[in-house]
Amino acid sequence: MFLARVAALFTAAVATGALAQVTQSELTPTSLLQAFEDCMDTRAANSSNGNDTLTTNTNFFVSASPLYEDYATGPKARIDRKPLGVYFATSEDDVVRAVTCSVANGLSPVPRSGGHSYEVLSSMDGSLVIDMADMVDVRLVSENRTEGSALATVQAGARLAWVYTELDRLGGYNFNAGTCPSVGIGGHISGGGYGMVSRHYGLAADQTTEMRVVLYNGSVVTASATHNSELFWALRGGGAGSFGIVTLFTIKVHTIPVVTVFSMQFNASVRAQVLRAWMDYFPTADSRVTTQLVVDGSGARMTGQYLGSKAELDVLLNSSGLFDHGGLKALDRRDNCSQLATKAYVWKGTCDDLSSLNVSHRLTSADKDYSKIKGGYSNSVLDDDGVKTVVDWADSLPNTTWAYIQFEAYGGVFASQKNDMTPWAHRDAVWSVQIGVGANKGESEDSPSYKWIRGIAGALERYFDGGNYQNYCDLDLGADFGRRYWGADNFARLRHIKAQYDPLNVFHSAQSIPLP
Repeated sequence: MFLARVAALFTAAVATGALAQVTQSELTPTSLLQAFEDCMDTRAANSSNGNDTLTTNTNFFVSASPLYEDYATGPKARIDRKPLGVYFATSEDDVVRAVTCSVANGLSPVPRSGGHSYEVLSSMDGSLVIDMADMVDVRLVSENRTEGSALATVQAGARLAWVYTELDRLGGYNFNAGTCPSVGIGGHISGGGYGMVSRHYGLAADQTTEMRVVLYNGSVVTASATHNSELFWALRGGGAGSFGIVTLFTIKVHTIPVVTVFSMQFNASVRAQVLRAWMDYFPTADSRVTTQLVVDGSGARMTGQYLGSKAELDVLLNSSGLFDHGGLKALDRRDNCSQLATKAYVWKGTCDDLSSLNVSHRLTSADKDYSKIKGGYSNSVLDDDGVKTVVDWADSLPNTTWAYIQFEAYGGVFASQKNDMTPWAHRDAVWSVQIGVGANKGESEDSPSYKWIRGIAGALERYFDGGNYQNYCDLDLGADFGRRYWGADNFARLRHIKAQYDPLNVFHSAQSIPLP
């Protein structure tokens, strides 16, 4: 398989006019990596801009490198991928050289932003990983203080915690994106990007106005509504690693004058009633409220954010039916948190400790976990049989590092949008669920943890008529992943765009967009 893929990329190198440094008779991992390194250094030495970085033992790692195991995969490491090498780019020029030298020498370039791919698709076996964790610049390019909005540029390797911290420092701005601090902005936007104000502002991808993209032949293009518009459409939900490597995003950011964050916990005895009330109310609630409801063996807990005052939130919560059955263990509402502190609250339940937002740019083996994640979207409210199914499976959670069943309500702004607005084809969904289970390194696929998560996902499968989220990638979907992630029509359009922008399938993974 390795040699077949290398031979295909060698053919691509010839087709693109790239100068191959080795002949097909010399195709070995060692010779390919040496040729790649020589190519990178030659191009850096001959560069006229002075921004190119030579390959060293601090930015290029192969299997013999002491830190290879740290960087072979990102923090999601359930599948033990073995790339031939990992190169840390520090600039767009570095990415251009890495793509060009990969293709020229028959290597398969795979982009990595944060390394949070649940199936480790940003680090394929035998690939050359181009890691952008050192590309983290965030800056404002225009401001409209009257409207409380701005445009900002963000390099693709910035993790969400860094983006939030920098935007706050630059003017108290908020970007609507996810809750996990270590997720990279590149993969997040490329897959859609759901966050705690998405029901009001839309996805992170919806707030993206422009991208700079390195294509398979080393050229750099701008993708926007007016330039390469089909590529722009594809990259706002069609997933990373299929069309090119995005190096820079231009995003719309906002100031939010009043934000109330809240959480509540319920006893296990009322889980079914809480889930029923949540299902019946929050998908059609005011778009200014976004919630996450977690059900497990110990009870139910809800975390949320409301774009308004605590008094207004109380009216909303009292109308929700959540308090009608008792069992409330704790209730917290905070409208005095800073914009940045609301991010910490949603992740760790406190506005007073922002340490959860202190995330290193490069993550190491100490940051890895071996969890399995599954999920799905539903276009209708979960019925009582479904509620019972959730509670029954929650009562059989495995004795593992952790496990959860997390629901999110949709509706809001999505209800008025069409599924072909971007590749993310779930705008008519009522709710989604993310199911996660922790495991140990090397744990068997037949272990109780993995059996449990596949069991509950199978039991709920009949409700997933809205498909699956590409950013919760799942190899269990098999060959049907394209339709499940993007819908048949969007998937067909993505394949057409793939043929236009990556006709030689240089950017390739286990679930990348295939050529038509």
